[in-house]
Amino acid sequence: MTKEKKERPVKIKIGCISAVVIAVIVLIAVRFVYSNFFDKRLAPKTVVSSILRDEKIVTQLSTLVVPYGCLYDGKDEKGKALQIAYRGTATYGIDFSKIEILEEEQGEEKAIIIRIPKVELQEVLIDPKSMSSIPEGKIDDLQNRIKICKEDLISRFDNNDDGMYDLAAESAKETINSFIAPIINDLDSNWKVIVETIGAWDV
Repeated sequence: MTKEKKERPVKIKIGCISAVVIAVIVLIAVRFVYSNFFDKRLAPKTVVSSILRDEKIVTQLSTLVVPYGCLYDGKDEKGKALQIAYRGTATYGIDFSKIEILEEEQGEEKAIIIRIPKVELQEVLIDPKSMSSIPEGKIDDLQNRIKICKEDLISRFDNNDDGMYDLAAESAKETINSFIAPIINDLDSNWKVIVETIGAWDV
């Protein structure tokens, strides 16, 4: 194997992912929202409910895709030692049908409260071209090794040991708030938007 293939990939830092995701979502969806939902005659709660129930908007807001590079160090299906370096992505999302939208007024304080459900790991994908292994695999081994890497990636992300669920939850809250708040402000500047989670984020 070449020296390049022996190098072990490391977990990709994702501190800027939330900001990038928010920017892309706003650019893609804002025109659609204003052309379909923006009407100053509608109540803020009605507007928010319409937006967060719309299939096109949900598609844009529902996921956070996290790139990941890793090394599987274990055994193959025959029990022999196997190492596979690979890259893949983990996709998190929320069930928008479970979102709760409340309207709260206390004197001059007015707020639209959006409560989102727990983030779930929805999908993991492995890039076959990124895979390199010791020992070298045959073409017939490819699908099995992709399966091994997929199971390995799921085991790394389907827990909260590294705070990934917390990061995905905070990103979802920030994304929804950044998307909804300007629309509500245009409807009525006296209203504010609060995005919070339903229950605990224990997984």
